Formats: sequence, C-alpha cells, structure tokens
Amino acid sequence: MPLSNAIEVDGETGFVGIASRENPTAITPGYVQSAQNIRFDRGVAATRKGSKRLTDGDAVGETIFVSGAYSGTDGIDKIVLVGGSAIYVYNTDTETTTTVNFPTGRTIVAADKVDTIQANDRFYILRGESDATAQVVTITSSSTTATVTKTDHGYSTGDEVTITGATETEYNGSYVVTVTGANEFTYTFAGSATSPATGTIYAQSAKPPLYWDGASTITVVTQTVTSGTAANFPPSDFGFYFNNRIVVRRQRDKISVSDYFDFDTWDLTFNQWSINLGANDYLTVFLPWQEGKFVLFERNSIYYAYIDPNSYASGPGDDSYIKSLTTEIGCNATKSIVNAGENIFFLSDLGVYTLTPSLDLKLLGNQKPLSEPITDLIERINVNYVQNAVAEIFNNRRYLAVPLDSATTNTSILVYNMLNGAWESEDTYPTGFSVDDFVIALYGNRKRLYATNSEGVFLLEENYQDEYA
Repeated sequence: MPLSNAIEVDGETGFVGIASRENPTAITPGYVQSAQNIRFDRGVAATRKGSKRLTDGDAVGETIFVSGAYSGTDGIDKIVLVGGSAIYVYNTDTETTTTVNFPTGRTIVAADKVDTIQANDRFYILRGESDATAQVVTITSSSTTATVTKTDHGYSTGDEVTITGATETEYNGSYVVTVTGANEFTYTFAGSATSPATGTIYAQSAKPPLYWDGASTITVVTQTVTSGTAANFPPSDFGFYFNNRIVVRRQRDKISVSDYFDFDTWDLTFNQWSINLGANDYLTVFLPWQEGKFVLFERNSIYYAYIDPNSYASGPGDDSYIKSLTTEIGCNATKSIVNAGENIFFLSDLGVYTLTPSLDLKLLGNQKPLSEPITDLIERINVNYVQNAVAEIFNNRRYLAVPLDSATTNTSILVYNMLNGAWESEDTYPTGFSVDDFVIALYGNRKRLYATNSEGVFLLEENYQDEYA
C-alpha cells in the first residue's frame, strides 16, 4: 500500500538529518540537502507543529529585553518578561499575565546588557556594569535633599548614580538624580544627615541589580559599599546561581562571587579573579558543570574553574583554581551555550562546538565543529548580531535561534536531533516573528519549550500552524 505522504517515501531506509554542505550527488543515504520545518523521528519525516500564542495585552508591543523562568514556593512555573520599566509575569497554571513595575525612575534601555538569575526565592534582574569612572564629589544637604557638586559631572536628569564613601552613611546608596547645572545635581535620601558630608565621597553612574520577590514587589539591591571584603551585589551584565552562590562578570575579564546564601555580601578583594588579563579577549558566558566546577568562555578561549566550598569568609580557599582549556575557540553569544548531561554545546565564530569530559573529568573540545554538515547555514549567520543568538535543550533536541542573512533578530531556529546525531531542520516563522529567548516551563502537566519576544509568550510545537500576526 503506497504511503500517503510523498516525503515519507524517498529516504531509503529512513530519514536521519541534513547534510546541506555536501554535493547533492554524494549525500549519505538517509540524509537530505535541505529541510525546513521538518522533524525526523524514527526515520519518518513529518512537518513540525506550529507555535501557539499565549499572551496579549500588557506584553504586546512592549520592548522585552530578556526573559526567564521563575518557580516559587507554590510550585507553579512562571515566565518572566523583562521590559523597560516593568516585568510581565505569565502564570503557566492560570494562563494569565500580571505586571509588576520597577521602582520609580529605575529603567532598562536598549544600550543596557540585561540578564536574569533566580537565587532561592529572589528573581534578580541584572542591568549592566557600572561606569568605570568614579568621580570624587562634595555633598551638602537641606532636609532630605542632597546637592552634589562636581565640575563637569556629565550626568543627565534621570540617571542612576551610586554615592559611596560618605562618613554620614545616610548619603550613601543608589539614587535617581536631577541635574541642576553642569557642575551640580541633586537627589533625595532617607532621614537627615550632617551637612556638609565628610569623607572621600565618590559618585559613579551605575544601574544596580533589581530583584523581584515572586509576589508584587521589585526592590533595588543595596548599593552603599562598592569595594572591599563586605561589598554589595555589584552591577553586572550576566551571571548564574551556582553552589549556593551567585557568580557574575565584572568588567570584560573579571568574575566575582557572593558569599554563601548571602547575595547582598560580596568580597571584591579576595573573591574576585581576572581571566587572561591583558589579552585581547573578554568573557562572554559562564556555565555550571560538575563536581563544583564551572566553565568560563571568552570570545576566543575557554577556561574552567573551581571554588573551594570549605573557605568563604576571607577568600575562595587554597584549593580554588582557574585553568586554561583552549585558546583556539570561544563562545560568541552569551545565551547560545547549553549543556545536556556531560556535554556542553556552544556557538563560536567557527561554528557550533561541543565540550565533553575525559575519564579524569577534564573537559576536552572537539576539533571538528558539530555544525560541519550545515556549514553553509552557519556561514549565513549575521555576525553583526550573532551576540543575540539563544539556545536550549529540550526533548532530545538542541534549538539554536540565530539571525540569518540580513536579519537583525533571531528569525530562524537550527534544530539538532541528539538521538539521530544529526541536524534536523531549519525552522522558519512568519515575517516579523523572532525568538529573543527560550524558556522551559510547565504547560499542563509536563514541561514544554516556549519562545518569548516583544509580542509575548509562545508555546512551540503545539498548533497546526504558527499563530502570529
């Protein structure tokens, strides 16, 4: 009896994957030269299911900078979309969206580098590093209004500025300022303090992290101490929660680590390292690994590190270390890196690579890229926007969303089937749709893969068509 679907017929003993860079006359049996919106399961080719739109209203049309999953004590998965002045929380159980506003004056703009971290019951929003320049200033006050004087300070009304070093601690902290002149700005502080302020006082442009409590409040992380062994959570581009600590990047080549279970206290003297200092390189991402280790990726090199858990009060401990793995490849997109079991997948300037552990648990990199069979597709990635690429592992597949050709957003998803050991499809979507982030969260009674963008939340591979526009 003939098969009703023509694409099921022409795969010899069954379909495996794509070999798009090969000469069509030399393709291995079971492989095809092109496959769009296709899934190869058990040797059978079938059209992928379409995306289902889940949100409207609050999140529609709002610029969304990043998203993440939050699981609270109620056990319900929530998808958090981070906008310019609020977060939009999609409840996967009730399928409703609520808005939680940032504190007044706290914002995110296009130039900010944003990331999210859940640590215990807090959902942190990182809004970028501080300005490298701290200026010495003088402060006087009247009631709760502080007036800061500094010749050509360079700030604008609405900027977030961190004040530190004042002997009268009431002056210290992060404030939204009002500029009253080229040499003067003001801010409102709590309580009252002696005027003028004493001590060596610094002002620095910085957007400190925010955190959501899982309910209705977003708080600015305290910023009264920015150096030394009892500093506050430093402003940062990205980081992760690991072994009951938060690890973040500081500047282009430094990492810093919080105290155990105390994310408001950071030792920026001992619990801070410089990676490959002096090289023309910069940190792009960290990733937890195993046995207390984590992997650090720069644009052109890879390291792995260990933080001794037996010492944390005055440094990382004698057994802590950072070791070089390779200086031949690195990672070019912070969110393109994912791990599945013992393997780490990441996007580099030379293609998609994997890292696998050797018998002594050291990481080894493959010289041949995993993306070699689809090199022609990888070469179409827009290098000017590759930093926006995102990836996720779900249902034995690696999903890599990338900007192809002239696209400036992730308009295509390259799918790698881990069971087949082959690339499976280039997924395309309606004009205007992009995958700015992936999130894995509950839908009904099982985990599912979601895509998020400025239009909201979309459940992937659910409908008979892509629900968009």
